[in-house]
Amino acid sequence: MFDKFFLIILLFTRSGAIFLFSPLFFKKSISWPIRLLLTLLFTITILPLVSNFEALSALSTFEKGALVFKEFLIGYLLGTLFAFILEGAAFAGQMVAVLAGFSATELMSPNENHNPILSKAFVIFIATLILALDLHHIFVFFLYDTFSIMAADGFTISQNSYLETVQSGSYFFRHGLDYAFIPLVMLLALLTLFIVFSKFNMQIPIFWIGFPIQLLVGMFALTIFFPLSGALLQTIVSEIYHLAKKVVFSI
Repeated sequence: MFDKFFLIILLFTRSGAIFLFSPLFFKKSISWPIRLLLTLLFTITILPLVSNFEALSALSTFEKGALVFKEFLIGYLLGTLFAFILEGAAFAGQMVAVLAGFSATELMSPNENHNPILSKAFVIFIATLILALDLHHIFVFFLYDTFSIMAADGFTISQNSYLETVQSGSYFFRHGLDYAFIPLVMLLALLTLFIVFSKFNMQIPIFWIGFPIQLLVGMFALTIFFPLSGALLQTIVSEIYHLAKKVVFSI
């Protein structure tokens, strides 16, 4: 009976690390009672499917504590890796907002901590697209598959898992550039034209003319990007899935 109760603690620890503490849900608009409810529901759902708790009785108190920490680490890593999908979109929105002129609001009230509206719009759009394309099922099914590695083997981390985790930081910036590639190219080309034009027409106020043009070009670039984002998002989710698989299953 105690072994099964300890198994529930392990399941809750990994699920809670994802829904309560990882960047995937932490500090998002989802309130903590809902995240706690998701943790409990997932724990209850997974419990009948996990039966390898007989070996837990052979562990010492220290080994059980190490195993709990390992479950928290696995859950937090999973949440962090899949959070790169949305955090990359937020990073892309910030880059496009700067070049498109939306960051001018920071000049109006520099003492406030602003998140550009395009950054929020990118995140909302990508999150909606994930749900529309049923890509969230990949995360749910993968999370279920990870419970197959729940074994009473204490706390071990392989070198491959450590290296993959360190290298995963590049995915955040690479995905941000992937999301923002089309708007960035168009806006950088526009800024280059402004620089060249200002060299030959010193008297024309480039700022007052260029600001509305930047906004229009930025909006036009987004209308080109959004129809193409579905295939890009599927590629990004696939990359994160295989990265998470290499990291978690090598622990």
